[in-house]
Amino acid sequence: MITKVGVTIFALLVLMLSSRAEPLDAWNALNEKQHALFNSGKQVLVTEKIQDTPWPYFHIYFLVHATPMQAAAVFWDAPRAPHFIPHCLNVTVCTRPAANVAVVDYELQVPFFSNEVSKVRNILKSLPQDRGYEVSWNVLHSKYSKSGRGSFLVVPHEKESLICYSNFIDPGSIIATVLRRYAERQVQEVAVAIADQIEHEAQHDPELMRQQEEELKKALEN
Repeated sequence: MITKVGVTIFALLVLMLSSRAEPLDAWNALNEKQHALFNSGKQVLVTEKIQDTPWPYFHIYFLVHATPMQAAAVFWDAPRAPHFIPHCLNVTVCTRPAANVAVVDYELQVPFFSNEVSKVRNILKSLPQDRGYEVSWNVLHSKYSKSGRGSFLVVPHEKESLICYSNFIDPGSIIATVLRRYAERQVQEVAVAIADQIEHEAQHDPELMRQQEEELKKALEN
């Protein structure tokens, strides 16, 4: 189980996984030193500069001891996020325009400011040839951010699952400078929490995992 963050920041440009990258790019785009970090149970953080924005696109790569379906099922169960995601206070599914689409309200605790409240559209899809799953999202409305998007990509890797958790926020000017370091640390903490929750359920809560896998399958039926 991943319980401690080991982070190496590399100045390289990675593909936008939420829209363009092939699934195997999540592994092949990285170098041997980065691969070695995975094998030692650590994360790799890659930052991608986005033109005319103060914050970069964060991409965190990590391995979990679970199947891609198990990992995707835990992440797709958005209302359970407050049980394990740091500073996540409340998550409510507002509407489901399609079986694999959820419009969700999030409330997050933010230091120095009142809570962040945002509305996000999450879209689930399975990758061709049983190569994994992806949940992508776009911020529809946010109290502090101009825009936001990201993705949770999970593909099989040997006997584990490789996950790339990507998150980009274009913040309003009021928080851009103050919370830059906090945003980077928060993305890392979220990735650790997700990994821990996936592995905990896979090893110790099979009934909850079974329910989440059934919900994942229903969402992908159409």
